[in-house]
Amino acid sequence: MSDKLINEEIFVRPYCLGDEERIVPFLEMYMGWRAPKGVVPAEHWKWKYLNNPVSEAAVCIAEYNGNLVSAAASIPSEILLRGKPVLSAQGTDLCTSPEFRGKGLISRVSDCRDKIKEDLGVKLDYGFPNKASSYVSLEKRGFEIVPLKFIQFRYVIDLDEFFQGSVGKAKRMAYSAIKSMRKVSSSPEIEIEEITEFRKEFQEFFEKCSKNFDLIAARRPGNLNWRYLDPRAGQFKAFCARRNGELAGYIVIGRRGNDASIADLLISPKDTKALDSLIVKAIQHSAETEACSLLCLLPNEHPYGRRMSAAGFLVEERYTGDIKMSMIWKGPELDDNIKKMLKNEYMKCHITLGDTDWI
Repeated sequence: MSDKLINEEIFVRPYCLGDEERIVPFLEMYMGWRAPKGVVPAEHWKWKYLNNPVSEAAVCIAEYNGNLVSAAASIPSEILLRGKPVLSAQGTDLCTSPEFRGKGLISRVSDCRDKIKEDLGVKLDYGFPNKASSYVSLEKRGFEIVPLKFIQFRYVIDLDEFFQGSVGKAKRMAYSAIKSMRKVSSSPEIEIEEITEFRKEFQEFFEKCSKNFDLIAARRPGNLNWRYLDPRAGQFKAFCARRNGELAGYIVIGRRGNDASIADLLISPKDTKALDSLIVKAIQHSAETEACSLLCLLPNEHPYGRRMSAAGFLVEERYTGDIKMSMIWKGPELDDNIKKMLKNEYMKCHITLGDTDWI
């Protein structure tokens, strides 16, 4: 049967209740989609797409002879651009079964998804693409690259596991020497507490901290509770730093596989003691839970990065699959000054792993 006839028989539509029972196995089979350890896959999918406190998600599927053959989705988010909140959507989970690739299905399910976002009032479309979706987005969907470089900081905890073989032995000795010279310490002025619920004070704290960044995803209590403290989200631990009872910062540590990751981190402006104390807590927690390494993702030249290096973290380039991590965007209705800002490599941007759907 010709591609034209096949396309005529493919039905593209928005998500309907219960579709996740087919979408999840489809993503698991064709793109290696995995729920966090201990979480029922369908429940994780529903948490991710049906229970987001910001807005409705945009999910579309394509069917052929009653079988799912393609899917596309976006997660709603609120992004502050120079202090102005903008309803946004992060592209995620875009997949077509192998036998139907090259037939234009990605464009069709993406068009369906875009129509939902338009109806919802989304003004900024963005993502952190792999090689395949980067090509489609940049060449065919009108996206542009945000000229930022992303850095992955790595603190190695299990030296034997990470540095293996004869070459690894030499690298281990060098890294051990670096760790012995680079250390940060907890300040006696700072008290660290575990967070069991993000409350109103975190809203006020976010509003204060967000003024230091041109681009930052909103970190409101409802969103933080959904993102990190809902058991369906995965394995996360959150801690806050206080000085004389006043909130000075917080950190969220996530776990997938052998490594722990700093999923989120926000500190009162220039409060190095609070930042160092939370970094120390993250290292301690990762060691106690027997992680191989502790990872942290930040844009290059982020002010927190200097303290990561001071604490003994290795500096690596972050990759998405086999390409360097990048951020792409599209927003035809955005103000011209905001568009210009998104093309500026010196933009002050706060992005952590928790702002992606990788953890």
